[in-house]
Parts: sequence; C-alpha cells; structure tokens
Amino acid sequence: MLDTESKMLTVGTFNIRGWSEEQHDGINAWRNRAALTITTIKGMAADCLGLQEFSGNKNLQFYTDNLDGHELHLGTCMDDGRFNPIVYNSRNLRIQGSSAIWLNQNDEPKPDWGAQETRSATLVNFEYRPTHCVSDGNILFVNTHLDHRSELAQIEGTKKILQRVERYPYPTVVVGDQNTNVGHTSVAYDLFLQAGFQEAFINANSTMEEDLPPTFHHFKGENYSPPSNHGTRHIDWIMYRGFTPQACDIVYEYQLQPPHYPSDHYPKVANLRVDLE
Repeated sequence: MLDTESKMLTVGTFNIRGWSEEQHDGINAWRNRAALTITTIKGMAADCLGLQEFSGNKNLQFYTDNLDGHELHLGTCMDDGRFNPIVYNSRNLRIQGSSAIWLNQNDEPKPDWGAQETRSATLVNFEYRPTHCVSDGNILFVNTHLDHRSELAQIEGTKKILQRVERYPYPTVVVGDQNTNVGHTSVAYDLFLQAGFQEAFINANSTMEEDLPPTFHHFKGENYSPPSNHGTRHIDWIMYRGFTPQACDIVYEYQLQPPHYPSDHYPKVANLRVDLE
C-alpha cells in the first residue's frame, strides 16, 4: 500500500499462465489455479501489478469479479486474446493516460525479429492520491512480456520500450516476464542499465547476485532445477528509475495448495521509495 509519509509504492509482476487448459497443463490448468492466483495477488498488496499471459476470453470476468478494491487496465490485445494488463489500487492511484507499444519495427500487431508470438508493452501514467507524494504527482508503470525464443526480439523490444519511456519525466517502473536471465549475461538487461534503470531484487538482495533463485519453476516449486543451458531462470524483473528499493522478494507464500501452484512462475514484489531530489 502507498504510504504518504514514507512515500512508498509497492509494485509487482506475476505471470499467471492464464490461457492454459487441461490439454496443455493437465491438473495445472488455469481454472484449477484461478482462486489461488487471487489469494496470491491479494497477499502481495501491490499498488501496481503487471500480469502476463492473461487471456481476455478465459480470465477477464473472473478477475474483474474478484480483485476487491483493485482495478484492471487491460491494455492492447495480442495473439489468441492475450493481454499484458496492469492491476492497480484505485484508492491510491488514478490513471492520467495510457498507451501500448507493439514490439515490432513497424509498430504492427505481429511477431518480428524472429519472435514466435506477437509481443507488446502496456504503459500507464498514474497520478498519486494525494499528489504531494512526488513533486509532480506522477509515475509511469510499464508491463511487458518479451519473446521466449528470439534474443534479437528481446533486445529490439527492450529498445522500443526504453525509447518510449524517455517521453515521460516521471519515476518509472518496468516489470514483466523478460524470458532472459536478469544479470550481466543478458543484453536486454544491459540496455536497461545503460538507460539508468536498476533491478529491484538484485539491489535489495546484493549478496545473491551471483546465485539468483529462479522465478520460473515449471510447476515444480522448490524441486525445480534449471537446465544448465538456461542460466538461473530468474526471468521476471522489476526494473526501476527514480526510486530507491527498500525491499524486493520472490513470493513463496500461497505457492502450494496441493496439488496446485498459482502458476509456473513465482511472483515478485518490491517496496520502492520515491526519490524527490
């Protein structure tokens, strides 16, 4: 929750794998996990939360009915009715403007740069309530999901996102399933660093930088071991600029309600302090 005295904002990211059915995930189909995802989201208590793999056809009514005090900004529709929506606390934040970016060199809703799927980013300019929390009362929150096959698509998509956020002179958070390991072996990650962004989990847990725990776990939880050629699988990021991280955690609570996990990804949540100078 936003604290007007400490000027804190809680943000998060959560790939819910909301499109999945029994033929894809068996007992882990979304309908069997739906209630557990809601429990997880409520437990995170984020002011802004980016969801990935959200199906407008399968998920929209359920989340609209069950978010309790939070609103859902869908963004733009991609392949198969999927979205990168933003869940936000409407008691603390008000949408001042929103837009979407097609991660395509011609700004078209189709795959590019070798991507397997159409990719996009959802941007929302939020005003704080009350506005005196920051000097101009605004933050920019971006939610995306980079391609899982093409490194070139990850790189070029990141460049497009960074070009767009430069239009906004506000403290900025970019979250999402980036499908590339956070750290210095990722070109996309390096691009964020060059643009002045930092990753909340790394900065709040600096002793773990060389041995980051996975955020993807393939519905195996603590029994998951990333393949040696896939790095740490710490692929869900919270990048920020204009904030100072106070804490950032992988959300392990609510993660097992036998035989289900909320998703094949662990969510991440961060408490960020607004920098006024």
